[in-house]
Amino acid sequence: MRLVELDTLRDALVGLPGSSGKRLTIAVELVANPSIIFMDEPTSGLDARAAAIVMRTVGNTVDTGRTVVCTIHQPSIDTFEAFNELLRLKRGGRIIYGGKLGDHSQTMIDYFQRIEGVPHIPAGYNPATWMLEITTPASEQRIGQDFAEIYRNFDQYREVEASIECLSNPLPDSQPLMFSTTYSQDSLAQFRTCLWKQNLVYWRIPAYNAVRLFFTAFCALILGSVFLNVGSKRERAAGTYSSFPYAAAQGLVELPYIATQTIIYGVITFFMNNFERTIGNISQQNNDIIVIL
Repeated sequence: MRLVELDTLRDALVGLPGSSGKRLTIAVELVANPSIIFMDEPTSGLDARAAAIVMRTVGNTVDTGRTVVCTIHQPSIDTFEAFNELLRLKRGGRIIYGGKLGDHSQTMIDYFQRIEGVPHIPAGYNPATWMLEITTPASEQRIGQDFAEIYRNFDQYREVEASIECLSNPLPDSQPLMFSTTYSQDSLAQFRTCLWKQNLVYWRIPAYNAVRLFFTAFCALILGSVFLNVGSKRERAAGTYSSFPYAAAQGLVELPYIATQTIIYGVITFFMNNFERTIGNISQQNNDIIVIL
């Protein structure tokens, strides 16, 4: 809580607007203690002050030894210069620039200004905005340069490639990464936490539960009115059959139809949702659907 500067809001309900929600999302990811965190536009929809708070939280996360990879949309100067490195891609996933930003983005600025035809950055101009403007396809066509090819011939590109190759091969005496358990807590601790959380969630949304109870009573009244005073004496009085044979026969007849429904529904949704295509996953989904039906 202190890391993401939410210790003063520890007793507040989830759903606060502004940077608090963004920081809460970061905090949830930090619970698993990851070594690398990916963030998709953490400052989108925030004003300058809220974005600065979020970026300060990101900086606090980096200070703990973790790596943070972000996509950023139209960052301010302060937000842009809070990062250490930049990866700029063009259409097709080709790299235009990948490396250090430098102090006040000077390393990146020097790199692009060395390219023939690239205008120098105006004084006080946002380096992020300038970089995006000069690397558009229209700018490439105007100056007759391919920024991706220029980067491939740059020394920094070869250094990055060599670094990737080195890090991709484990050391000879290193041991494979293994964990004794899949989860950090045992099943009982997970159950207690989930039970407490779900109970709290349901307690905090009385309107949802009230609507559920209302519709239950409403549906019961409709069905009750359809079969009003129908009774249960006709077949029993005639001695035709007892309750168990009737229910057993009805259930057995229903089984193939329910199975057909399950297969059709499961196959369509499974492939449309693009789940992992293994027999276990398909069987599990169909079993869940059968239970629901």
